[in-house]
Amino acid sequence: MLDLDELDDLAGHMAAAANHAEDKKLRSKLDRVSRKIAGLLDRHTDQPEPAPGEETTPGFIETFLDMLVGKGPMNLPMAARSRKGEDQYPRKLTEPQREALIAATRLRRGLKTRLQQAPSGIQVIGLTRKEVDAMAIKVDIAVEYAPNPYKKRLQAVMSKLEDLLDALEENEPLRPDRKGIKKADQVYQ
Repeated sequence: MLDLDELDDLAGHMAAAANHAEDKKLRSKLDRVSRKIAGLLDRHTDQPEPAPGEETTPGFIETFLDMLVGKGPMNLPMAARSRKGEDQYPRKLTEPQREALIAATRLRRGLKTRLQQAPSGIQVIGLTRKEVDAMAIKVDIAVEYAPNPYKKRLQAVMSKLEDLLDALEENEPLRPDRKGIKKADQVYQ
């Protein structure tokens, strides 16, 4: 059995594996699995157990089993790739965190609109590498000047962005790949 944190980590690993897969069929399958896991995580709430006699909604386990069996379509929050084919990195943001990003930062209009249009509750927002970099810069600046309720929320967002940027930097080469010069008999000076 996986707890929610482990399932969240699994979704991140699946999305990363999909982004780096060279085989299109494998990439497609990994994308579908990571989106389904993200959809399950979005629907789960940490509500207390209902009292006897109260109406209950399907729990996390039932929802997960339904997903595995293939029962019904799922509403997915974001695609794994942008319309332009760029890689997207899913980040889970709460509603107060999205409100803080909208109110206390100077993000570009398109990104703010996407944050505003996200349904209430915790949502997974797909961000391209450029958006992650730009958001990290804007949030880093805004953390210093934001009022107290926004400040804590922006610090939590910054922590998530730093984790993502650290993971991305580990996968990037330190120097561009260069090909060596073929050894020749003649030397020019």
